Amino acid sequence: MRWFTGLFVWLPILAGCGGVVHRNDSNTSRGGSTATSTGGGAAMTTPGTGGGSTASPGGSTTELVDDMEHTDGKYPRLPPGSGFFWSQGLGNWFVTSSDGITQDAPIEAFVTPDGVTGKACHVSSAAGVGVDLWAQLSHPTGHAVDLSAYSGVAFKVRLIGPSQTFIVAFSANGRFAPDMGFTWVKLRASEVWQTQQVLFEDVVLDDPNVSSIDFAVPASHDPVDLWIDDLTFLCKGTCP
Repeated sequence: MRWFTGLFVWLPILAGCGGVVHRNDSNTSRGGSTATSTGGGAAMTTPGTGGGSTASPGGSTTELVDDMEHTDGKYPRLPPGSGFFWSQGLGNWFVTSSDGITQDAPIEAFVTPDGVTGKACHVSSAAGVGVDLWAQLSHPTGHAVDLSAYSGVAFKVRLIGPSQTFIVAFSANGRFAPDMGFTWVKLRASEVWQTQQVLFEDVVLDDPNVSSIDFAVPASHDPVDLWIDDLTFLCKGTCP
């Protein structure tokens, strides 16, 4: 937790984030493999709150990276926006459209049909424009983070549109083309909130050094309306 000593450096940087930014395209995963899930992702227990790790069936643990709420008090409070603290330091959410524009991702409130309220990353676009919503794990450098202590990633997703398919990629950093050397998997979502998970061994993530977790909807004839919440890592035993 030595990164807390540099908090006075990180906060001014984060406070200045906003608008269009330049992404670092030099950080790519060397896994290079592809996989497809047709079952809407595997079910798992709902990630715990509080920013720490929680026990789940089978003795495994999970580490909540960002719940978009930032009310747990585990880490220092950040200015309103797309930044988040987690166990490895400071991160930030970005959204890149298929026309090449990158900016901070919006965090918006939502209400489910049964009255549950919360906040989540929400990105949308017109027909013919794709989006990549991505969590930069080390902000603002974009350096890769060693994820060898984790076995996979989980998240909550809601996707409105006829196709309802999206891509989860590792180290894509806002890029769409699957042939650019990063590992990715295609999943299916729905208009109802779901918790899904991606195991690293299933997608053959050979390089544990990852710079971003990307949630992309390629351009199509349909508009895009994507929500992501509760980004969580699945730990190998006890979380770091």
